[in-house]
Amino acid sequence: MEHLEQEQLHHKEIATTILNQFGGHMALKLIGGKPAMGASDGNKNSVVSVGNEGDTVVDIKFEGTANEIEGVRPNVVRIIYCLGSDTYRMIFFRAVENTAVILKEFDDVYCDMLQSLFEDTTGLFLYFK
Repeated sequence: MEHLEQEQLHHKEIATTILNQFGGHMALKLIGGKPAMGASDGNKNSVVSVGNEGDTVVDIKFEGTANEIEGVRPNVVRIIYCLGSDTYRMIFFRAVENTAVILKEFDDVYCDMLQSLFEDTTGLFLYFK
C-alpha cells in the first residue's frame, strides 16, 4: 500500500510541475481551464493516447474559443510526460459527452515549448504580453 501512495504522490508532483510550466493558475484562468491529472496504466483502448505505463497525464479542458483545426475547435489538451524520453506529448482534441476527436498531436515537446505550442495551436493566450 505504501508503494502505491508513493507512486501517486510522485505523479501528483510531476502533474503540478507540468501545470506550473504551462503557466499555472493565471494561465488556467485566462483560458477557463480545468485540469485533471493522473497516471497512465498504458491503456491502449483509450481513443486519445494516455502514453505508456508509468507516464503522467494532465488533461486541461478549456472554455476559451480556440482556433479551428480542420474545421473543428479543440476544447481539451492532453499533456503526457513521457518518462522514458523526459519529454512531453501534447494532444489537442475535441471532447463532447463520451466522444473525442483528435485534431493535432506534437511529440518530443520540451517544457519551454508547452506555452507557445498551446498558444500557436489554439490562438488563446496563457499570459498577458
